[in-house]
Amino acid sequence: MYLLTYSMPLKRLWITGKNANPAHTLDNTKIANAVAAGSYRLEVGTKTIPELFTALGEYDPVVRNYAAKQLATRSLTGTDLTNLRNYLTSPNPNLRQSACQALGLLQDATALPTIVGMLNDSDVWVRYKAAEAIGSYTFTQAQADSHLVTMLNTFINNKAADPNVIDWNDPIEMVNGKLSHTLFGNPIDGSNHLAHYTVTATKPSPLYDAIRVGLRQPDSHPRFGVLSFARNRLGVADAQALYPDLADTVKYEPPADRMWGADCRAEAISFITAMKITEGIPLALELLENQGYGSGAGTFRAPAFTGIAWDWNEFAPEPYPLFSNKARARGMPSVIFMSVMNLMASARQSAP
Repeated sequence: MYLLTYSMPLKRLWITGKNANPAHTLDNTKIANAVAAGSYRLEVGTKTIPELFTALGEYDPVVRNYAAKQLATRSLTGTDLTNLRNYLTSPNPNLRQSACQALGLLQDATALPTIVGMLNDSDVWVRYKAAEAIGSYTFTQAQADSHLVTMLNTFINNKAADPNVIDWNDPIEMVNGKLSHTLFGNPIDGSNHLAHYTVTATKPSPLYDAIRVGLRQPDSHPRFGVLSFARNRLGVADAQALYPDLADTVKYEPPADRMWGADCRAEAISFITAMKITEGIPLALELLENQGYGSGAGTFRAPAFTGIAWDWNEFAPEPYPLFSNKARARGMPSVIFMSVMNLMASARQSAP
């Protein structure tokens, strides 16, 4: 589902199961393991701490997930915590993943520096679990001072080398996507995580560089978070510095997981219009004429019209003279001026 849009330009789908490799057929042991994993969630509360530690290295990720969560609810001894921290450097990536998850849920301060370093682990799922674990911490100012710049630079350095070339080891950049939610916030669940610290980072680098990377994420969900961060926390000078990148997010939808693609465009045009960047007027007009997909077009057309009618024009009961004067004062091209006037007239006629 997340990657179907990648296949559209190729006009080609590779259906799961087609030309299946017999060597990849599950043997009886793995089938039995999968069946047992299906009920592990119901049994995990009865497991002892040693049994849960064993499960952290399990073949099945469902088992590892519930074992890590369960351990985080138990009263662990100092030895237990030491063993968990040691798993962070295990040669077994399953153990490293599980230890990240459990220690993150425990908000273990001792483990935090190691987990931040694991954002560069050789295993993509360890990197993902490290990013997820960091999001479980409630950072103090001292922790933010120690780790924020490192995380921003890691976010920048771990971007796709070429956004137009798919890395099939992480095709939607899920590792950076998870870290993005921690650094910039997640507007879907309302969590801000480190956003109030991130906004204080040095400009232009690393803050602007990290935002530019965030605006190019292929997944609409974390991209939406970066745009929401920008609209709610940045100002005019920031919008001017980032304008080319913001404009691209208005023009082009995210290529993967497009569920929040319309929200990305809406946040971008809302920020541009709120900052009264006149170069954005043609972008807003384009959005008004864009049909979008399903009900999504209404998501970005509304702020586009609002930007034209309110933010650039301080809409009044008799808007035409006011808009005309301001448009001429700004040197608005006549073709754009007439388009806006016609749109405003149509909107007033269609209003109930």
